[in-house]
Amino acid sequence: MNNVSPEQFLQLAEDFKEVTPSEADRVLQEGDEKPVVVFFGRETCPYCRKFIPKLHNVTQKHDILVHFVHSGHPDYQEEIAQVRDKYDVPTVPGLIVRTGDNIAVRCNSSLSEEAIATLLQV
Repeated sequence: MNNVSPEQFLQLAEDFKEVTPSEADRVLQEGDEKPVVVFFGRETCPYCRKFIPKLHNVTQKHDILVHFVHSGHPDYQEEIAQVRDKYDVPTVPGLIVRTGDNIAVRCNSSLSEEAIATLLQV
């Protein structure tokens, strides 16, 4: 799959719920019956542009809410670093999935849609 353009990245991200890093941390702490999904990424990252269409396809198909943290947002750089450190998200694209008490982190733009679906338990 080819990378989408920065504009296409932002268009796909509109279907996600953009949150601050602290809001992402809060939803991960609270958990839910359904998987809690947090995606760290930015449109200037070619790996994020490779990953977002696959994440978008899987989450739209299965009606899963994605909490999106724009990793290039100038107002939250320190806070982003703290949350990424807390959950051990070394790079973007970063995907954190909480199912029950289990938290999984993946930073691999080459994940297939099938692997994403498995991670999301759908």
